[in-house]
Order: sequence, then C-alpha cells, then structure tokens
Amino acid sequence: MRSLTRDTLDHGLFVKRAALRARGWSDGHLRGEVNRGTVVWVRKGWYSVPSAPPSAVEAFRIGGRLAGLSCLKSYGIWTPTTGRLHSASPAPRAGCGARRTCAHGWMCSTVCGVA
Repeated sequence: MRSLTRDTLDHGLFVKRAALRARGWSDGHLRGEVNRGTVVWVRKGWYSVPSAPPSAVEAFRIGGRLAGLSCLKSYGIWTPTTGRLHSASPAPRAGCGARRTCAHGWMCSTVCGVA
C-alpha cells in the first residue's frame, strides 16, 4: 500500500507539492492528510513529516536551512543551551536578525526567540 509519509521521505525531509502530485496525491488528499497530522504543511508548496526536527521546519519556513549550533544540535551533538535558531538563507529576509555573508554565499542569521 502506498504511503504519503514514505513518498515524502523518499524526497528528503522536505518535498514539493508538485512532486507529491506527480506521485498521484491530489490537493484534497494532501489537505486531508495535513488535517490528520500525517504530513505537515511547511510553507507554500512544501510539505514534511511530523517527525521532522522543529528547528529544521522553522528554518525552512523562513526560507533557509539549519546552520551553526542548530545544525549541530539536530545531529545530536552537544551544544550550549540557546533560545535562538541558527539558520542560513540564500537571500536576505526581513526580520531575521543579524546577518553575515558566509564563504558559500548564503546569508547567515541568528533568529531571536525561536527554540
């Protein structure tokens, strides 16, 4: 039997709506599965699984990916306790805290108040 969770994870932690549609999942079915908690709507056109690390989901929601301490923590590496989300995004976004340009060209930021 096909599984929306398996189809989502086959694409990585985050999957585009178009990829799920290509596998035969209708928009109505996707909405129903979000309501049931089978998948999580992350941002326009993107889904994930409920077991996704909350910090990774938050970083993705603001248009980036985990960086620094948040990234290390997601791999189970000990980090100092912080209430900030460390993320990197390909373009500056309003309201995302102090930034600096990294060697890879992304904008790094520390977002205050996001666990």
